[in-house]
This record gives sequence, C-alpha cells and structure tokens, in this order.
Amino acid sequence: MKKLAALVSAFLILAACSAVPAEQLMPAQSAASDVHNAPGPEALDYQVETRLWEDSVRAEDGTMLAWYQFHLPEMSVLQADGTPLETAETPAEQEALEAAKTFNTRFSSWISQEEFESMTQEAAGELELFRENEMEWYGGYGQELEVSLYQTEHLVSIQGTYYSYAGGPHPNRWHMGWCFDLDTGTFFGPESLAADSADFQQAVLGELIRQADERAVEYEVEPQSFYWEDYRDILANWSSYAVFFDERGMVIAFSPYELASYAAGTQSFRFSYDWLLPHLSEHGRQVLELESE
Repeated sequence: MKKLAALVSAFLILAACSAVPAEQLMPAQSAASDVHNAPGPEALDYQVETRLWEDSVRAEDGTMLAWYQFHLPEMSVLQADGTPLETAETPAEQEALEAAKTFNTRFSSWISQEEFESMTQEAAGELELFRENEMEWYGGYGQELEVSLYQTEHLVSIQGTYYSYAGGPHPNRWHMGWCFDLDTGTFFGPESLAADSADFQQAVLGELIRQADERAVEYEVEPQSFYWEDYRDILANWSSYAVFFDERGMVIAFSPYELASYAAGTQSFRFSYDWLLPHLSEHGRQVLELESE
C-alpha cells in the first residue's frame, strides 16, 4: 500500500493551476474543445481533445489485479487547411509546437508503465495475503481520471477527477485543475492574472471564508464543526488546491478530506468573472477575455 500511496502523491503533484468536479461542480466544456486561433501572423490553431489510455492485468486464474483508465488531454497544432502541423518551418510554427509539447508533457507521466507494473506487483502480493487469510478479494487496484475541457482563444482550462481504489469502504477521490496560457505557451496559477498578487490572494481568501461560513449556516452548524477546525488556514492556501475556469468564472474545489470529512463531499467555491475583473491585470483580462471596467 505504501507504493500506491507514493504513486497517488506523484499524480497529485501534477496539478498545475492547482485540482475538481463532483456533485457541486458544474461541468465545463466537454471532451473535445473547439479550435481557436493562435496569436501571430500565421494561421495556426490549437486543438485540445481527450484520449483514452487504459490497461489491466489479471492473475493466472483470471483474477483482476490492477487496472487504470485515464482520459488525458492532448494538444495538437493545426494549419489553415485543418491538417496537423508536424514540422516547423517558421518561428511562429516552432513556438506553437513548443507550446503543444509543454502542454502534452504535463500529462505523459500518467501513463508510466513502470509505476503500473509496481502497482500490479503490490496487488499480487496483497492477493496472496487475502487468500491465505480466506478473505474475499475486493477486485484489485483501480485508477481512473476523468477530465472536462474549457478553451478560449487565449486559455485552456482543465478540470479533472482522479479516483483510486485499493480496498476499503469507498474509493478515494481527488480533484485537479490545470490552466494553460496559449499566448505564452505555459501553465499558470490564477494569482499570476492579478494586478497585485498579494491583494488578490487576500481578496479570494475573504470571499472563500464568506462562502464557507454561509454554507455552514445553511446546514445549521458552526463552521468549525462542518469543516476542520483549522479550515481558515486551509482556505488561505487555496491556490495550492483545485482551481479552474469555465464559462461562468473561476472555481476552487477541495477534495474530500482536504477541507472537511469524506461525508461532506467536495467543497467547491465559485467566483464570477464580474467578481474577478477588478482584481485582474491587463494580461489577466486578456487571458480571460474580459474588458476593463
């Protein structure tokens, strides 16, 4: 189980804009997103779609040991005629291909065969222990990643839900978010869109606390009872958790156990674009395609 925990930790580190959806989250744009023009004089487009990667391993008698099913985003660069750009002939084409490479590299480690083999070996050892103790096998180690995409001319934002099961009463669930600036070809954190990062962090924190306290009141309990006692300290590190954008604004999501008990489920908080606008820099307004007040 230690190896599985290490594997899960490695996956969680992949969250860039920080990580997402569940019962309280409105799904963003689905699987394949629209194509949008890349900046520059040449007609190049970025297209982001999801690709399914899956594998499974069974014991000699057919018992399932381990499996995974990952829906991973994949970016390609399209030319004016809609055909994929394979080789760069101009600086603009080279820049576009580098951006796509940076994007795709972020998700390639999810399909590490070495990690999967290690997980399978651990599952095989655990299966032997179950049989020795005449215990019912729970079905093996399972992992799944579901994602939704939201794309504009300047932005690709991804919300993902990662499930992991290795026995126990329920699977573990983590929410993830990645934000990618198509103009710079880099992943970014939401604070980088602000005119003043420190002020923005504090403003978001204040609104998080307001929404969290209001939610606790709706359940007729004190916030320290509905959430963990140090919930305000956890909220203060909001940018380290799941952050993503969709057509309605910015969402910050905390996975079960991160802010409250598993029974409380995902805790998500929404910030409209109207709320965000006064805090944004010129670059931030461009990325989110918002006009100045």
